[in-house]
Amino acid sequence: MTGDLSVKFAEGMLNVRVGALLVRGNSVLMVNGSHGDYYTVGGRVRFGETMQSALMREISEELGNEAELLQGGELCVLLENFFRIDGVKFHELSAYYLFDASALTVKSGVYVCDEKETLQWISVDEMKDLKLYPLFLKEGIPPKGEIKFLSIVEEDFEDEKDAVSERSGRDALNACGEIERVYCRDGQPFCGRRRILFVCDGA
Repeated sequence: MTGDLSVKFAEGMLNVRVGALLVRGNSVLMVNGSHGDYYTVGGRVRFGETMQSALMREISEELGNEAELLQGGELCVLLENFFRIDGVKFHELSAYYLFDASALTVKSGVYVCDEKETLQWISVDEMKDLKLYPLFLKEGIPPKGEIKFLSIVEEDFEDEKDAVSERSGRDALNACGEIERVYCRDGQPFCGRRRILFVCDGA
């Protein structure tokens, strides 16, 4: 089997992923993971595979015949994501595609193929209070007909002094329009030692 584009370096891990924003009204069909988090239908791209091929493979694996009912599939967000898990640094590149999922008949609570995760329709209002990825969905569903480039940078601080220093730097960048939002994982900016920056480099 061809390997996933998940490469280990001395400094950390590089991942290449695709995600499907399956939209019905003001809700998106998400996967509810075993740890209580939510994420879009999708997964890693395999070596030698185009992003669109990877996307359709992942959708078919998780939705089965329902995948044939989707319409659209326009690229809407290119995301580079920098974060840590258990001390390991990750550099992740993802492409997200927007679909009209109004014809889907799948209901919340249906198990995906491995029967460890379920599919859930999550409204835009609900997203703000959930542990949900990608984080840009907390700002709403990307508009049709636009492609945005986003960087999400998650940083750790050694102490509160570092956090205060970063607040000043954040404010300066924000004044230049380079940073859209600041989040921690619990939705509160500069809570504890970790913050997340949304940096938008394109319309």
